[in-house]
Amino acid sequence: MVIKWIGTDEVMLLGHRAHFDKAFTIQLMDAAGMEFKYHPTMIDSCSMATVLMQMTYSEDIFQTLGLPARGQHNAMEDISYTLEAVKRMKNFFIAGVAASL
Repeated sequence: MVIKWIGTDEVMLLGHRAHFDKAFTIQLMDAAGMEFKYHPTMIDSCSMATVLMQMTYSEDIFQTLGLPARGQHNAMEDISYTLEAVKRMKNFFIAGVAASL
C-alpha cells in the first residue's frame, strides 16, 4: 500500500521540521522491511518561516499567512496546511524581491 502512495523513486520531503519527518518515516519503513528512497533535498517550512517571518510555531505561521483555523490535527491536514504555507511564503518572497527591483 505504501508503494502506491510514494512509488519506488526518490521522494522529496516537505514538512514542518522535515528532519523529524524523515527520521520517523525511515523508522516506519524499516520496521515494515521496506526501503525509503529520499531525495537529499528537503523543504522545511519551519526553516523557511524562521528566515522569512521570524516564526517557528506552525499554528502562528498558518494564522499569519491567512490560513483558516484548523479543525483536526492529523497528518493529512498538517501536510495540506504546510504545503499551502510554503506556497504562500514563496509568493510573498517573490513579491518582495520584485518590489525591491
